[in-house]
Order: sequence, then structure tokens, then C-alpha cells
Amino acid sequence: MIHDNRTAGIISILLIAVAFLIGTYSIFKYNVLAALFYFVTVLVGYFLNIYFYCRKCPHIADNSCRFVVLGKIACLFPKNRIGERYSFSDMIVILIPRLFMFFFPRHWLFKQKILFVVFWGCIFISLFLWVVRVCQTCRNEKCPFRKMIVTNKYQFEN
Repeated sequence: MIHDNRTAGIISILLIAVAFLIGTYSIFKYNVLAALFYFVTVLVGYFLNIYFYCRKCPHIADNSCRFVVLGKIACLFPKNRIGERYSFSDMIVILIPRLFMFFFPRHWLFKQKILFVVFWGCIFISLFLWVVRVCQTCRNEKCPFRKMIVTNKYQFEN
């Protein structure tokens, strides 16, 4: 059992990275340009996520990010947004890259059954750790995901 929430966050990020690399590899075996497009698009998407979403989190201000690596990267950007409310556009910036990462490689993953299973296993275990261990102890009261998971209420604020 994972007792440290930072450990759960790190494992969660590592599992997402493994899924990302599996997705890239599964595409690369059949189409190098599509794999390069996937790789670059997902990386850019995650940096946009950090820039627009993570910078609002109070965990960035005191270096207590449960996802450690994302927190370190977020600290490289200006911290002038900490404590701001999340908007609908912030949610789009975080969801689109993830949906793209999860569903773009599906055509190639269907051709490689074991990679398909490992890819989705990594994603589901990562999401489980995120929901059960990381969100439960997060103090970002304005995060819509925390509101949805911890307090069971959800609304966007503009």
C-alpha cells in the first residue's frame, strides 16, 4: 500500500509517461510521422497544461506538489496566477491533451494486444492513484477535479 501521497503522485506520473511511450512506440512501428506528431502534440499539451492549470495551484507556491515533477516544471513559469479560479478554458486545456494521448494511438494499439492492455492498465492505475491518494489530500480548494472527487460538487467559474 502506498502511504505517501507524493509517492502516489510520482507513480501516477510515471505510469502516464509509460503509457505515453507505449502509445508512441505502437504508432512508430507503423507510421513514423504519426508517431512524431503524437509525441510532440502530447508533450506540448502537457506543457500547456502546466502553464495554464498547474500555475494556479497553491501547492506550487510552497513546493508541495503531489506530482513532484509537474510542480518543479510549474515553478519555472511565472507564479502570478496562484489562487485564481479555474475557468472552462482551463479545463479544455487540461482535457484535450489527455483525450488525444489516450485515444489517438488506439488504431495502432488494437494491432498489438499486449501493448493495448499495458497502455490502458497504466492509465487506469494512474487515474486510480490520482483519485484515491492525491486528490484526497490536496488543499487546492478551487480545483474542479478536487471538488468533483472529494466534495462531489462540480461547477466551472468564469
